[in-house]
Amino acid sequence: MLLASCARDQVPVLFASKNNKAVDVVSEQLQRLLGDDDWSLRLGSRDYVDKARESLHVRLGSNAPLPQATEVAERSRYHNDDRAPRTATPTRGRYSRSS
Repeated sequence: MLLASCARDQVPVLFASKNNKAVDVVSEQLQRLLGDDDWSLRLGSRDYVDKARESLHVRLGSNAPLPQATEVAERSRYHNDDRAPRTATPTRGRYSRSS
């Protein structure tokens, strides 16, 4: 399998599909072929991201507690002040965004 060869050679690869089943099959095959050497990350929904984060935490041997997924998402989402949530206020029949 091409992706397993790339993984063994430490070549970064992105495999993406609109079909989640295809991604699941590739992820399962990589795990079967590479075993403990499988460092691929199956991402997508928040559940998959949480599982990947937990797996990396364990594999890297970190003793620090994992932050809650919602804390991580909020920090990354609003790392810039100009991206912070805004409230809508009516202005002359229209709505504008204000802080």
